[in-house]
Amino acid sequence: DKILISLFEARLSLKGIGIDDDYIELGGDSLMAMPLAKEIRELFDLPNFTVAQIFRNRTVAKIADTLTQSPEEKSRLFALAELLESVKQMTPEEVSRSLGATS
Repeated sequence: DKILISLFEARLSLKGIGIDDDYIELGGDSLMAMPLAKEIRELFDLPNFTVAQIFRNRTVAKIADTLTQSPEEKSRLFALAELLESVKQMTPEEVSRSLGATS
């Protein structure tokens, strides 16, 4: 949810979005939804995620529920979200060291 919220906030230029806030009521439209859907596809490796899913679900909570319907996908996305949150907390030097350690 946190990562989806940060994507919504960045795309809508808002702060303090909640998981039940409606994308359209927040001012979202199809032009903003296209890059948002692209970011979700790329960040979470979800090639089939579409703009239509944003408009069908409209809140972070509902989108997250849709993305995590299967136990396998839920586990994968939660692990990825934890990793992304960890990386966000790292300094650039820590990221470089971690990347160097995996080479």
